[in-house]
Amino acid sequence: MKQLVTLVTVVFIGVSAFSLVRALYQGGDERAGTPPLKVPVESISERPEDGASVRSATAPVEAPREDAQASRSVAASGERRLLHDDLSLGIALGFTREEALALIQQADPEQLEAFFSRRSHITVDWLNRQGLGVEHLRELYARWAAGTPPELAPDTPGALIFSRYRSGRDGRPYRAQNRFSAQDRTVYLHYQVPTEYQQSSVIIRWARQDQPGLSHFDYHPLTDDTGLRQEAWVRPRQGWEPGTYRVEIYGAEPSLPLIAQRDYEVLP
Repeated sequence: MKQLVTLVTVVFIGVSAFSLVRALYQGGDERAGTPPLKVPVESISERPEDGASVRSATAPVEAPREDAQASRSVAASGERRLLHDDLSLGIALGFTREEALALIQQADPEQLEAFFSRRSHITVDWLNRQGLGVEHLRELYARWAAGTPPELAPDTPGALIFSRYRSGRDGRPYRAQNRFSAQDRTVYLHYQVPTEYQQSSVIIRWARQDQPGLSHFDYHPLTDDTGLRQEAWVRPRQGWEPGTYRVEIYGAEPSLPLIAQRDYEVLP
């Protein structure tokens, strides 16, 4: 009799222990959050008796769709990169205005904004602060590549002086010059804006004329509130290559008026 009681007790303890372990395991699984099934889709679909088969019915369809989306994304990224390279090449080669406008028709505003933001400080936010729209990026690119179209150039562009020296606020002369040495690291611009000019910045294009070379295009804040004496400068990292350079200063206004224009020469 004692042996029977002992056997029943052992069985009862064993069943209780198994139930306790199972309850603890299930409770822990819920608290930790059941992770997604990691078995292949094919092995899930082979078990129609559980609810996973319903979910897995769409899985083989979703995977190719994601792959297609990824492929399209990669292709679009490649196209954007190629277009960026073409836009850069247009600047380096000195496209004509017609070539630049033809190329720019392939770019959408987002691509143009990315191009300008990589190579200058001109962004949509800056355009908006000047009262300009994103559509101005197309004309700005054409100006960058080819300069001012003849029909928009004034007969007498405003005063623009070059110097290797900064301006003296005490009235000292600029020491103006139109020729520089290749050893002159920095070329300063001294210019004026119209008295009625209301913007806080201008856009400056700095390009080599006799062959493709330096091409700087960016906005520059005004340095004098009176509008009488403004200053800007460029210092190439590799120094100045001998040649002829042209500087054009545009107003940051809807018509992008040419405020000043002048050439200078760098001697060997």
